[in-house]
Amino acid sequence: MAVVQTAQDFYNLDSFQHLTDWRARYAWQQQELFFSVVQPGKDGYNAAFYCGSPAVLRRAALQAIGGFATETVTEDMHTGLRLQRKGWRLVYYNRTLARGLAPQTFTGFANQWQRWGHGAMQVLRCDNPLWGKGLSFGQRVCYFASFYFYWMSYQKLFFVLTPLFSLLTGIFPLVAGPEAFVRIFGPYFIMNVLVTASLQGGLQGFLRSEQFNLIKLHVVMKTIRGLFRRESSFSVTPKARSAAPRWSELWLQWALIVAFPIAMLVGVLRLLNAESGYPFWALTVNLYWAFFYLVLTVPVLKRALTRRELRNSYRFPSQLQVPVDFASAAAEGPAVSDRSYARNLNRFGFSVTCDYGIPLGTLLAVELSLRGRRVRATGRVVRNQEHKFGGKKRFANGIQFEKIDPIDQDEISKYLFWVVAPQHGHLLRLTQATQAEKVHA
Repeated sequence: MAVVQTAQDFYNLDSFQHLTDWRARYAWQQQELFFSVVQPGKDGYNAAFYCGSPAVLRRAALQAIGGFATETVTEDMHTGLRLQRKGWRLVYYNRTLARGLAPQTFTGFANQWQRWGHGAMQVLRCDNPLWGKGLSFGQRVCYFASFYFYWMSYQKLFFVLTPLFSLLTGIFPLVAGPEAFVRIFGPYFIMNVLVTASLQGGLQGFLRSEQFNLIKLHVVMKTIRGLFRRESSFSVTPKARSAAPRWSELWLQWALIVAFPIAMLVGVLRLLNAESGYPFWALTVNLYWAFFYLVLTVPVLKRALTRRELRNSYRFPSQLQVPVDFASAAAEGPAVSDRSYARNLNRFGFSVTCDYGIPLGTLLAVELSLRGRRVRATGRVVRNQEHKFGGKKRFANGIQFEKIDPIDQDEISKYLFWVVAPQHGHLLRLTQATQAEKVHA
C-alpha cells in the first residue's frame, strides 16, 4: 500500500465552482462527479489518482521510486502513476476527512484546470501509461479515459458549432425524416441523458455539469499544448484576493452568445419558408439545440464575469447560528447597543446585519456565543454596506477585531471548520449519497 487518497471537499460553498441554494438546502460542486463516481470506479482497477491532498503516503514507497515526480506540473498524478507501475497499490477512500478552499473566481478556476490539463498531457508525453511495463490492461484503460476527457473539449465545440453552421447555411449533418430520426437517435439520446443524470445525482447535476463544460471549453482545449511543450512553469491557483476576469479571457463564450441569436433568427426565417417534412424538422431540431446551448451559456458567463474576491482571508458567509452582542466601547462617538447574528465570520472579524449603518471607525465591545464558549473581543467598524431584503433597507456592518485573545481566535476557527463546514457539506447531495454507502475492506 503506497497511498490512501480521500475525497477532496471544500468549505467555501460560495466558490465559483459551487452552486448553492441555501433555502432549498441543496448544493452542487463541479468536482463532485470525479470524487464521488469516477475515483471509486478507478479504485476497482487500482487506477485511482493520487491528487496531492488530502492523502496519506508511505515513505518507503516514495523512496522506492526515487521520490516525487517533478518532471511535470501535475506531480501528484505523475507520482501515483510511477507507484502503480512499480506494483504499489493506491486506494481511494470515499470519505470527506479534510476540506480545502476552492477558487472564488473564474480566473482561479481556469488557472487550475489549465494546470491539470497541461500536466496530464505532459505525463502522457513523457511517461505514457498506455505503453511500457508495470500496468494492467484495466489501469491503462482508466488512464486513457482521463486523458481523453481533455480531448473531448474539441468534440464538445464541434457539437456546439453544428447547429450554428446548419442554421446559417441550411446545410445539415444528416438527412433523415422525423420518424427515422426519432427511432434511431431517440433511444440513444434518452438513455445517454438518463445514465449521465443518474451518475451525477439527477438532471439538475447533469445540466450544471454541461454549463461548466461550456465555460471551461477554451481553457481545456489549450491544454493540448502539454503534448508538445517540454517546459511549463507551475502557477499557483489564486484563492484570495482576485479580480473579475477580463472579457478577453472568455472570448469564445462571448462569441457564442452573439452567434446563437443571429443563427436562431436566420433559422426562424428559413423555417417560415421551409417545406414540410425533412427541412422543417431539421430546422426545428437545430433551433432547439441553439436555444439549449444559449440558455446554458448565458447564466454561467454572467457568473464568471461578476465573480470577484476582495478579501485576503476567506469568511464563512451565512447560516452560522452565532448570536453576537455588541455595544459601544468608547465614550466618544455614537452610542450603539444591540444583538444580532454574526455573518462573514473568521478569526479576524465578522459582520452584523442591522436596520441601520454603524458609523465607520466606531469601536465596539462584542461577545460571540459559540457552542459551549463565549468569545469576548473589541472590534472596529471598517465597512457598512446598504442592501435591500424583502423590500426593506438593511445594512451589513463589517467589524474587524482589534483586541482578541489568540485562544478565542482558535475557538472561532474550530467552530467554523469542525461544526459549520460539516453542516454545510451535507448540502452536497451527490457527495453525501455516495459517502453514505457501506465501505467494504
